[in-house]
Amino acid sequence: MTDPDRPYDALPSPGPRLAAVLATLLLLLAAVLAATSAWIVLVALAYVAVGVLLPRLRLRERPRYVAVLGSGLEAGRMPDLLTRRMDTGIERWAALHAEDPQVRLVLSGGQAPGQPRSEAAAMAEHARSRGVPDAAIVLEDRSRTTEENVAFTRALVADLLGPAAVGVLVTSGYHVPRVADLARSAGLAVLLASAPAVGLPWVRVVRHEVVMTLGRHPVVHALAALVVCVVVPAVVVLTRW
Repeated sequence: MTDPDRPYDALPSPGPRLAAVLATLLLLLAAVLAATSAWIVLVALAYVAVGVLLPRLRLRERPRYVAVLGSGLEAGRMPDLLTRRMDTGIERWAALHAEDPQVRLVLSGGQAPGQPRSEAAAMAEHARSRGVPDAAIVLEDRSRTTEENVAFTRALVADLLGPAAVGVLVTSGYHVPRVADLARSAGLAVLLASAPAVGLPWVRVVRHEVVMTLGRHPVVHALAALVVCVVVPAVVVLTRW
């Protein structure tokens, strides 16, 4: 008989099988969370590593142009980020120009709403102040996104120098992996050059770039994340339990 002062004695206690199932589910959840965290860190580290390693590669053919990608203007003037890209691009152009006077400096960036001029125009002004002659400067002044930077530069270079022309593409270090992916997709044969970026919120910047890069190949990355973050932990837990 059930003791009226202890009514919970009447409730059946979970059996060993139910306890084992609950423990397995909790262990699986912990494994999935751990694998997901590790996947996010791994992707971010891989992105940074690619950004460091790609600019160290060398082209077999001599580049025929240097293209600098815009990053936006502030009241019609170049911010520090874009000035650093330009200075890096001009240095690369000067080194190549010393051996080949026909090397071009392509400046890519359109006019954003509210700005008095295009990025390309501001970049050209800076290039002239650094001694780059007008004959060497080529403006791509229609693009408003990174994707358009690459696509319009590809079309401009193909018309000017031929579709097989190779070059150097200059952007900020954090931007290199995504630009490399875009250039590959566009068929642009380039060496990536990294300009320093100082004073940026790196965690937010890298997170944004990683998300944008993963978004270009969502199915592939979703399947990879599913395998790493769910399938592998499930197999490990279920086979060991």
